Amino acid sequence: MSLVARANAIYFLFPRKPSQVALQQAKINVMLNYLVVGVTEEFQDFLSVLEKLLPDFFTGVLELYKAPG
Repeated sequence: MSLVARANAIYFLFPRKPSQVALQQAKINVMLNYLVVGVTEEFQDFLSVLEKLLPDFFTGVLELYKAPG
């Protein structure tokens, strides 16, 4: 059973307030499926990380974000 299927099964079997199991599953999903995760409050830092990790796609994105208009 895949991680997504297992998470869905847990949700449908126990549809209540998120538990430690749900939290651990969410952390596993983030680690397996995402290169980087950012938060809105630190958006400029997130853009800087993207520039470093994926320069072919994000070079200059921070300057573009800061540019007026």
